[in-house]
Amino acid sequence: MIGAVIQARMSSIRLTGKVMMEILGRPLLWYVVNRLKYCRRIEKIIVATTDNPKDRVIVEFSENNGIDYFCGNEEDVLDRYYQASAKFNLNHIVRITSDCPMIDPEITDNVVEEYVKNINDIDYVSNIHPRSYPIGLDTEIFSFY
Repeated sequence: MIGAVIQARMSSIRLTGKVMMEILGRPLLWYVVNRLKYCRRIEKIIVATTDNPKDRVIVEFSENNGIDYFCGNEEDVLDRYYQASAKFNLNHIVRITSDCPMIDPEITDNVVEEYVKNINDIDYVSNIHPRSYPIGLDTEIFSFY
């Protein structure tokens, strides 16, 4: 199963709470999730947040909007990805950050397609190494195994 894991937390250093700041009456995270719903190749969308009480607002948002979520260690984002992926039985993980409300479903699908097309030869595809799209359209996919 191919799943998008969106890393989200309230304790951003540059702009605290940005993932839940409203744009046109909806939190930034809403836009990220809803744009990813247009991806043809993503079978599951998961918000990976922390077990910090400040992030409870992200959990409540996810619950109120029927979005799968996982709460994990605040200091170890890699472990959060691993645990969220294991909990939801993902084989392939699309890494998305929660502060990219203009994430493009077509670009994301193109990255996933490149990965799937070469799945027997590679374990990772991105559009950021080297950067091939503007910041905010970052997509990475890699194998769980």
